Amino acid sequence: MAYQDLTTYTAVDPNGDLTVTSARVAVDTQVRNTIAYVAKDFGAGHFDDYAHEFEFAWDSASDIQGQTVLWGVTDAPGGLVGMTSGFGVTAYDNNDAPFVRLWEFVADVYSDLINLVSGTTYYARVVKSGTTATMSVFSNAARTTQVGVDRSLTVPDDGHRYLLAHASCDSTWNGTAVATCWSQNFELYEDEPGGATPWLYLPQNAKIIGSFQ
Repeated sequence: MAYQDLTTYTAVDPNGDLTVTSARVAVDTQVRNTIAYVAKDFGAGHFDDYAHEFEFAWDSASDIQGQTVLWGVTDAPGGLVGMTSGFGVTAYDNNDAPFVRLWEFVADVYSDLINLVSGTTYYARVVKSGTTATMSVFSNAARTTQVGVDRSLTVPDDGHRYLLAHASCDSTWNGTAVATCWSQNFELYEDEPGGATPWLYLPQNAKIIGSFQ
């Protein structure tokens, strides 16, 4: 599978905080109280059951309470707080102790967290099957050394149309707190119409190894 070309995505960036290249979205001191995102429309109902992989890092330049969406799916792109559908992986700085978790945008519920170390590259995988989304985070590119444990969340069994490679927080609470981070190398393994499964998800700590045609 090929990485997503993020230059084909729509970037909304009112404060000029984002640098988008073919593989990476870099976020530079983005305040919480802005609406910014990088998203692509794949068509109605596209994202049903799937496994998506991406890489990310959280920067120590972020303020306490800095927050962003690193990856997500939705039917209406926007900032985290204001989105009316979908879910995603959010990063948050809790008193200089950053972490990631799954967040269901509409119900405003989230999974348990996975702690991070600022400035460290992580390798994430999100698997959605039915009404369950599961996030795994690894410390190596082969995704064989797991950080923490899997975190799961109950999500609507909807086929969303947009993929988010970034979304801002969109919150006025501590609204000037900033986030600095990046995400890159988005790779999609997805179901095909009729139920064929072109991705093979092996047991925990195993790599998704290919696709069936």
